[in-house]
Amino acid sequence: MKKILFLTFSYPYGHFGPSDNCTVRIMNALAQEHNYEIWNISYKPKDGASKPNYDIVEGVNCLYLPFPEKRAHHSYIVEHFLLFLKIPIYPFFAPFSIWRHYKACKKLLRGKQFDLVITQCSPQDSVIAGALLRRGGYINKLMVLFWDNIYGKFPRKVIPKSFALYRSRKVENWIARYADCLISPSPFKQFHEQYGEVKEAIGKRVYLEHPSVLPPRESVNMPTGKFIKQGRINILYAGRVYFKEHISYCIDLLGKTSFAEQINLILLTKGLDESDLKAMSHNFKGEIVLSDWIPLDELNALYRETDICIAFSGYSSSSVSSKVYEYMCYGNPVVHFYEEDDDVTKKAISRYPLSMSICLRKDERTYVESMDNFIKNSLGKRVLYEDVERLFPDATGAAYVRVISSMVDR
Repeated sequence: MKKILFLTFSYPYGHFGPSDNCTVRIMNALAQEHNYEIWNISYKPKDGASKPNYDIVEGVNCLYLPFPEKRAHHSYIVEHFLLFLKIPIYPFFAPFSIWRHYKACKKLLRGKQFDLVITQCSPQDSVIAGALLRRGGYINKLMVLFWDNIYGKFPRKVIPKSFALYRSRKVENWIARYADCLISPSPFKQFHEQYGEVKEAIGKRVYLEHPSVLPPRESVNMPTGKFIKQGRINILYAGRVYFKEHISYCIDLLGKTSFAEQINLILLTKGLDESDLKAMSHNFKGEIVLSDWIPLDELNALYRETDICIAFSGYSSSSVSSKVYEYMCYGNPVVHFYEEDDDVTKKAISRYPLSMSICLRKDERTYVESMDNFIKNSLGKRVLYEDVERLFPDATGAAYVRVISSMVDR
């Protein structure tokens, strides 16, 4: 039986992010194949000291590392000053964390042989650790999943764009030297065509969409009453807040619609607190529920009961929001907010029939009438999963299984 090892950040405990979510979906798809033994190395949850160091979860053999030290929170000014000091090591912002990750993985790998090791970015830890392990001869074959690009991810302010491009290209070229295959979301292809592929990745890179088009998980009887309000229009955003002004824009727009008093806006997020929300929503006539991230089973239950889902493009217009695919798999109507005209999430979601895209650079009053119409025409409607699968064939777990299988057998 072929053995495949994944290096992720967090699985299955706690609230893992979009990158882990994508990778876990591939792990689960592979675990269903009878000729693969799937392993995973990840961190224990912050409150999981009592959790075992080894466990089997949904057919995946899980090995756990101690959770890394919590990063200190700083003010906006201090954060930018620290970023400025780290320019010489860009794009690495936590080199000691990466080194500890590598050493821990090397220790766990002793005495174990795998036919393929698969690492993911983000975070960078596992990608760099994977390249170091391959260089040191601890693994025989390496695949890298670039959920978030290193080459071409331009930081805001402080670090010059030209310098960031040069350094990120150099780092990704080093990673590609030790990788046997690199998988990037298909929107990155446009970037590579514009700025050039890294030399060591030529002939190794495969473009697919995020593996987020998978059948909805079986319904679990979870309480949703603290979020879902009966008799109201329940609108959900589940994800990190990168720019508070985007949430403010969304609230202002919804508050100007004819449905404003009927809306229950559910924000499951990090990066927003009650004081932020109070400043944004003092004129909002509906209800707003603010919560930290919740376990996946609870989130899936919410997807089934939500009327409309909200998505934002986040830091990069060149990266498709994986959250959008999750929304679509459950058939939800989706409103996507973007900034750049070449936003790839906007392009992807245009294939989905129950969708609407809104440019954040335009006055929200521009969209009041169209938002009214979207809410009116979307309530009570769902898109069948089979139709979503047909619309996004390269975003399925099966597409990744085919590529991984060919790499294992090579």
